[in-house]
Amino acid sequence: MLARDGYEIRRAWCPVTPELLKEIAEIKTDPIFNDNPDHKTDRKRKQATISSAWSRALRRRLATEFPALKPSSMVVIESRPGCQRQAAHCDYIPSEDLLGMSDEAIPLLFLLAVEPNTTLDVWPRSHQILRSTERQSAQRTTLQLDAGDAIVFRADLVHAGSAYTEANRRVHVYLDNSDHRRDPNRTWIIYKHASPAIRSLIIE
Repeated sequence: MLARDGYEIRRAWCPVTPELLKEIAEIKTDPIFNDNPDHKTDRKRKQATISSAWSRALRRRLATEFPALKPSSMVVIESRPGCQRQAAHCDYIPSEDLLGMSDEAIPLLFLLAVEPNTTLDVWPRSHQILRSTERQSAQRTTLQLDAGDAIVFRADLVHAGSAYTEANRRVHVYLDNSDHRRDPNRTWIIYKHASPAIRSLIIE
């Protein structure tokens, strides 16, 4: 699934206890990027770093499951009611170096739902468009998660944080490859940074 579609859903990957929900609910978050062709940042998408025994245990589990990659610091992402969808983007710049990496070496992103009705917008097989191995258009798909479900997806998969009508919190981790440096201060946005040929194939 990761090589073909660019993502995998892991159902019931992690138990979510009332104590964990309380811990995550008490974390103070700050606004983050939420650009979109149809709106500018609405300050309703927020984030904060998690540092706790639970987060360290989860990072150790990810390191065991993906031994070639290194889990980053863990963050909680919060969407407030009325949060708009992000623009289609990649968190990693799709450089020649990144796109030349094998399926086994490519960095990954991990999203864990801790609440029901958690969603993520993805463009299946869009990584193949970026690699010029697929010329058919990629249509946006909204993935639905329940508490405890996780999504693992490739660094070169086009995705976007979903719009939310109700408050939602979820957990996010990068699984980096030490041979490829990720710039934490840059996001590669399709409508801003992609070539016209790629923009025509990524259907918002």
